[in-house]
Amino acid sequence: MKIEPGNQPIRLVFPAGCLGVIPTTMIGKVWRMFHRQTKSVRETGRLTSLSRNTIGKNI
Repeated sequence: MKIEPGNQPIRLVFPAGCLGVIPTTMIGKVWRMFHRQTKSVRETGRLTSLSRNTIGKNI
């Protein structure tokens, strides 16, 4: 995968066992990854360590 300069992917990782409510900032980052960077739900999930179901509910 070729990454253009200035178009770096957002890498978000949460510590293991981090359960509960997703912060609004995280929802915004997931939305931007999906809509602006045109990442798939699966790829967004892999980069954020969130499940595809959680991402689907928030986009």
